[in-house]
Amino acid sequence: MKREQRLSQILRTVTDINQLIVREQDSQTLLSDACELLIRGRGYSFAWVGLLEPDNVTLNLVAQAGDDVDPSKFTSRIDEEAEALVCARNAILSRSVFLVTPSEADDPCKVCPRRVKNPNRTGIALPLLRDERVLGTLVVDHTLPNAVFNEEETDILQGLANDLAYALEKIEADQRLLRYARNQRLLNEITTTALETPDLYAMLDIVMRKLSEVLRADGYYVTLWNGEDTNPRLAAISVALQETFDNLKVGSDSQLFSHAILDAGKALIIEDMTDTPYAGPDMASQFPGWSALGLPLIANNQKLGTVIICYNQRHLFIEDETELAQQAANQIALAVAKSNLDMETHSKAVELASLYTAAQDMASSLLTHPPS
Repeated sequence: MKREQRLSQILRTVTDINQLIVREQDSQTLLSDACELLIRGRGYSFAWVGLLEPDNVTLNLVAQAGDDVDPSKFTSRIDEEAEALVCARNAILSRSVFLVTPSEADDPCKVCPRRVKNPNRTGIALPLLRDERVLGTLVVDHTLPNAVFNEEETDILQGLANDLAYALEKIEADQRLLRYARNQRLLNEITTTALETPDLYAMLDIVMRKLSEVLRADGYYVTLWNGEDTNPRLAAISVALQETFDNLKVGSDSQLFSHAILDAGKALIIEDMTDTPYAGPDMASQFPGWSALGLPLIANNQKLGTVIICYNQRHLFIEDETELAQQAANQIALAVAKSNLDMETHSKAVELASLYTAAQDMASSLLTHPPS
């Protein structure tokens, strides 16, 4: 009877979580509430969810319930065998359930932060699967030490893990559509701003503020190049970086990120300023731990300058971010090229007007004082 009562209790909990899946649109809230429900149902003492980063090897704790834990101890690389989270790693790599049972000899979980606290811990790790993709893992600990997860309970929990994976993928797809719509609005705003703002520097500042906000960056700056001149001029900079740049110390032979970007002719990423071939040590010492995305401004095969977006701590750039930044940089490059052309046209017009005035003065002089 106890077994049937437990299964009935677990089914009620899973039903509650499935109702949550239907209505919740935020992945963090969904996973946190799912863990809470698993604990509240009194079938499990601890539950946590880890999701893989875009690199598909770094696993991060994103939700837990039942115990206060140090998130850093639940961050792991599944490509390293010595890591503590063996249950999560094995579930992800095998794409199947991994059972955690007390064991005195050859215990693969002996350095697990949960095992250290609960030597008789019994748990189960389940992969979050969507077709060929593994999103992460759901791990739950039994309320009773030395307990056993039978086949029926395992099947119910794997079904729950599959439902959570489906929900995560759906939320991700919905957010991707929202980001696409937001990005299109931003690109349209850049075009409108470029057309309606005659002052190039004001236009660059407005556009970069909008781009920085969308990318949630900590700062930005834009450099413009003049022909063969190897010294770029600063055309726009965020308030957050202005003071730093005012006190910036750069050697005459220092390698600048903007140089590297234009030399490459493509987007470059610095994940850690202290460990990159794209900037010199003097720059690294003044921006320790910063990340940056640099994009060239190229129009009509002319290298016009660079756009650099900065984060004051390590930032993992995802494809959506780099694509949006590249599209924005392309439009900014066209706006800069148009401004340069307008200035060149204006300069020629002034020159022609000056020549015309001089010719008129000469003609008037000849009429007034004809040669004898």
